[in-house]
Amino acid sequence: MDLTEAIKKADNFARNELGATSNSIEFMTYIASAESDYGNYDMDGALSYGPFQMDPIRYYDTIQDPNLGDTHRERIDKANKFLQKQGYGDDFDITKLAVYDSKTQSYSDKSSQDIMHDPLINSVITRIALMKDEKPSPTEINDMQNRYFELWKPKVDSQKKRSQANTNYLETK
Repeated sequence: MDLTEAIKKADNFARNELGATSNSIEFMTYIASAESDYGNYDMDGALSYGPFQMDPIRYYDTIQDPNLGDTHRERIDKANKFLQKQGYGDDFDITKLAVYDSKTQSYSDKSSQDIMHDPLINSVITRIALMKDEKPSPTEINDMQNRYFELWKPKVDSQKKRSQANTNYLETK
């Protein structure tokens, strides 16, 4: 599945099944454009996961944190059922991807990390992450830029990086 289709499918799932109130297709497109040149990145060299470059900390905060509320846990359960229906297997569970191994102080299972690069899985997890922010997803390019830098917190926040993020987004159009 290509990234555009994955983003649309994840956003429709979130709005139809998870109670998301805003359309996040354009904002997710912006994030993927800024983070990975819309999915054009070296998966093997990437320290983060997928076209949205979800780092292990954001993944943990979104999916594995034991302090997540009941509503958020219900979203995760519904996401598992959705992804199982999409053909990822009856035992597929997004909470078991990229599990931290305290003995080796690393993420233990490379195969589960690899699946996080899958466009649909990465889009669903990103859409769930966006639901933690209660503000509606922005649709205007400058608003998307500001929210992206606020939520994703890239290492470099400069005018050059902001301009490049906008250019990459506009190139997807």
